[in-house]
Amino acid sequence: MERIEIARSIDFKEDYYSILGIQKSDLLDDDNDVESKRQNSLKLHEVYRRQAHRSHPDLAPDGKEQDFSERFRQIVKAYTILSDPYSRKIYDSGSFESMISNRVEIDWNMVGRFKKESIENEVGSVLFLSLDENLTIPHSAMFVPYDEKYHNYIWEININGFSKNLTISLVPDSDDILRLTGGKDLKESLPFKIYIFFPMIKFSILREEPVIAYDIDGNEVIFEGRIKNLSYMDQEIFEGTNLNDAIEEIKSGELEQRILDFLASSTKSR
Repeated sequence: MERIEIARSIDFKEDYYSILGIQKSDLLDDDNDVESKRQNSLKLHEVYRRQAHRSHPDLAPDGKEQDFSERFRQIVKAYTILSDPYSRKIYDSGSFESMISNRVEIDWNMVGRFKKESIENEVGSVLFLSLDENLTIPHSAMFVPYDEKYHNYIWEININGFSKNLTISLVPDSDDILRLTGGKDLKESLPFKIYIFFPMIKFSILREEPVIAYDIDGNEVIFEGRIKNLSYMDQEIFEGTNLNDAIEEIKSGELEQRILDFLASSTKSR
């Protein structure tokens, strides 16, 4: 789920601070102070890991796995909202109506942008630099953060001769994070999914039910149903919630081998 969607799905009845085990006063006023933003980011990352460790379904008593799973999703959502200054400002206002009546201005284009002082920015930048340094395939870095305050959620590297850029994205989807986070490595797990992929490579077709007819000799003829939906899918290269795992795959060459295998199969299918 995109962060801007999460901001718009804020449940103002939920106490996201309590879910993470903190109070609103534990976070610094970070409207214009870079160091305060950095301290808030570190604080939220710390409490996220503490609460996630207490609520991961891998560590749940028998019969409590579903309760723990839902709790874990709430923790991810609370972190996602409170770690983004724009989403937190919306939440702290109390309601969307309160924002309007109190003339709280939110630039929706800024919601979900990485801030220089955030954990997300550090993780994405480390992955981007590691890929650029370790890939032996001819390539060029397509995106380097250009703004001191914030930038978009993706980093891109062009593999020479291929039309789609290798893309790094950090995805705050609670279901994916739950699926990819193991109870044994929670201390190293992140509150977002590391996703390295080639975008919109494959596609799937959803058709209506086939139509059965008969020819003049009474033979059954099946016509494919009309196309209802055509959706494009990414070519996944890596997904996980552990930065060390991602770096290890990059440095060992495992990730590059998956890229080469994909490029080879892509060439054959043309």
